[in-house]
Amino acid sequence: MLRRWLSLIILLLFHFPFYAQATVTITSVSGASYYDSSTTTIYGGFAGPEDAVNCPPNSDGKTCNNCSTLTSLSRPCNEKRAMNTSTIDISFKITDLSSSDPQGPGVAMMYTSDGATQIGSSSSSSFSPDQTATLSVAWDDICRADDSSSTDCDDTAGENTALSVRIGLDLDGQNGLDQSVEYTTITIHWHNPDASAATASVCGNGTGGICDFSIYPGDEKVYIENLQSDLVTDNNFKNLVSGIDAYALRLLFHTDGFSSVLPNVSSDFKEDLDIDSNGTVSSIVDRLENNTPYFFRLGVVDKAQNLLYVTSDTMIDDASNDPCDSTQVAASFDPDCKFSAKPDEVLGFLTDDLNCFVATAAFGSPLSKKVNDFRLFRDRYLMPSDLGKKMVHLYYKYSPPLAHWIAQSDLRRLATRIFLWPLWTLVWLTLYINPLVTLLLLGTILLIFINVWRRKHKKDAHV
Repeated sequence: MLRRWLSLIILLLFHFPFYAQATVTITSVSGASYYDSSTTTIYGGFAGPEDAVNCPPNSDGKTCNNCSTLTSLSRPCNEKRAMNTSTIDISFKITDLSSSDPQGPGVAMMYTSDGATQIGSSSSSSFSPDQTATLSVAWDDICRADDSSSTDCDDTAGENTALSVRIGLDLDGQNGLDQSVEYTTITIHWHNPDASAATASVCGNGTGGICDFSIYPGDEKVYIENLQSDLVTDNNFKNLVSGIDAYALRLLFHTDGFSSVLPNVSSDFKEDLDIDSNGTVSSIVDRLENNTPYFFRLGVVDKAQNLLYVTSDTMIDDASNDPCDSTQVAASFDPDCKFSAKPDEVLGFLTDDLNCFVATAAFGSPLSKKVNDFRLFRDRYLMPSDLGKKMVHLYYKYSPPLAHWIAQSDLRRLATRIFLWPLWTLVWLTLYINPLVTLLLLGTILLIFINVWRRKHKKDAHV
């Protein structure tokens, strides 16, 4: 029976042809603010002006940078602003056509998703299948395809539009993209944010961006914690901007004071914190100098590369953020202001020598979640005080030989993990629930211990 079944399968394989489905693959995109290959979405950001004075052209000749000239927080800006008359150059290739499919050659074209209206002009050259074709379409032609009354992509403040289009080759010579093997469908998304989106508001107003955060110092680095937003649920920071995914958080900083923390700071004073596919934000910025005060603002970069919702002076000056003051400068640096920090030599659970500390030795990796929690507790609750720093220095002094001794034995590592688990529980409660909960729990344990000791003491006294 099995032999007959295998013979039938072999017969089918050799006597019935299998056809691969034709594929149209985008190979490159230029002239856009950003191209997301995972979703085949082309983004155009239109924040701010595009004239050469306010928006010097980038090296690609198709985008410009109006953040570099912005010396205030009066409007959003874009380091790769799309330009209305510039073209998007899209290169693509058609493969795996069957013998019954049209073979071309054909000109490259773009049509609306229903195939009814051509967008822009066809390519001047024809291309054969398996040959890389390139089509150039001006941004204003694309925006007019969505709204015929539109003159340019930036003539409506706040516009946030995603348009589905066909792009491909007219292989059958019928002056259109009417056969599925001729085209693929992509999305072109443009965003022209309103001026009101330039800065973030205090929490509770329902606006976009980050409405609160805290900066903690490390060794030549800082940690960005306690991110809050009125639009974010389930810690998915892709939702920081309404109508378009966030691409990154941009940390702007300076050593002179808050007034110098502006979109035009040099690359030495800014860092994009990536937002991954799960909406999680990276939270460490290094390359800073120890014993130097830094002042920070946090903005959002959407996928169209617009910089929006930068920390405002109003946020910094809000009463809930005392003693922060937007007029603070290096000479008046206050370590208690959560929007500023002074990196210092941090010695503790996680340093450049990743294998010589007790927590790392016990949990096996310096990147363990529990080791990271110990580090956060150290930076947030120990390092700001003189007593805490002394405790950390004592730990650093005596822990390396102990850590090496622990790491050499699985049994010792297990025993150390058992010992550290209760400590980590208290650290976790302090970091993610409330320090008061930790104090109440410790107080309860202490009362139970005292009560047990008293009973035992009384019992011994009666014997």
